[in-house]
Amino acid sequence: PTVPVLVNLLGLAEEALIFCNQRNLKNGNLGVWMDLYAEWPCIISALRNGIPILAGCGFKYSNEDQLSAGFHLAKTLNLSLIGPMMPMISGPGTGKPPTTEWVRSVRRLLGNGCPLAIASGVSADNLATFLPLATHYLVGTSIEQRDERGRRNIIPVKVAVLAEMINAYNRKNGVEA
Repeated sequence: PTVPVLVNLLGLAEEALIFCNQRNLKNGNLGVWMDLYAEWPCIISALRNGIPILAGCGFKYSNEDQLSAGFHLAKTLNLSLIGPMMPMISGPGTGKPPTTEWVRSVRRLLGNGCPLAIASGVSADNLATFLPLATHYLVGTSIEQRDERGRRNIIPVKVAVLAEMINAYNRKNGVEA
């Protein structure tokens, strides 16, 4: 019960909202991943019901015009005042990191006080570049290995390396984990 759960229902915002409301899963116990552009009416409803939203707002195949439009929409609607929402961006595809320039442009739009999640391509090789720019990381490809049946297996030592890098950065910069 103390670990939040994120449900990836991109493109299924209405179904996600019904799922959350039926189970009364709110106040940090469950979050929903939605697209800031296409699903904003459901995002507003979810936020009003206390359901945290991970808002895909510069996600795979988005361009800077879409990113700016999404943030202007969020600011106009004061979504962050309605409820807990975290903007999330990604690189061009699964396991492919965003460019540093892309992450910097998003950070400029958000300002320094807002959380920002990166959802693709983060690894021990590039994490140091992203640590000053983002606050949260959704990691999969760089910490897993596929077995002979194609199943994904998490490699604990890779998780530990990323966790230590993040913890060391936070300690150095006085950030609470």
